[in-house]
Amino acid sequence: MAYKVTWLQTDRVLLVHSVGNLPIEDLRILAAELVACLEAGTAPLHMIADFTEIGTFPTNVLALKGAVPHLGHPKLGWSIVVGGPALARTFAEIAVKIFSVPYRMFRTMDEAAGFLAAQNKALGAMK
Repeated sequence: MAYKVTWLQTDRVLLVHSVGNLPIEDLRILAAELVACLEAGTAPLHMIADFTEIGTFPTNVLALKGAVPHLGHPKLGWSIVVGGPALARTFAEIAVKIFSVPYRMFRTMDEAAGFLAAQNKALGAMK
């Protein structure tokens, strides 16, 4: 798999770290894993996608829309993208707009974590 999912804060903040190529098949598997985390987690559950090491990724908007059902989940709070190539960030922005998800982009994990902590004081510091 070209990704790893970990909790930055149990049941509240997920980190998805993508490394190398992320084909549509892996994205669908990742989305199913994220839906399971959202079901088990506490709303609002925020997600940070670390794209600093991502390679290729799906660019077909219709296929992408069908492969990311987690973006429409009612427990999802902020979706944040960190780093990555401009094209990856553009497609992430398109996906979150399709699902009307609160979204921000940052250059570093520290910026992303600081933003979430400022938005939701109950989260506190993240590891």
